[in-house]
Amino acid sequence: MKKNQKKIILKDIRHSKGIYLKEQQALDIATLMIGRGMTQVEAYALIKAKYN
Repeated sequence: MKKNQKKIILKDIRHSKGIYLKEQQALDIATLMIGRGMTQVEAYALIKAKYN
């Protein structure tokens, strides 16, 4: 891991249909990184935007 890369802390997100578990978020981030070639920060931002 590079020194300038900030660490992402996942938290369970509560939304109208229930709870989005941090384990599921980690899987979704990994899927976006592999499937679309995104960085971890970009994938996390996309997921966070969906539930805010």
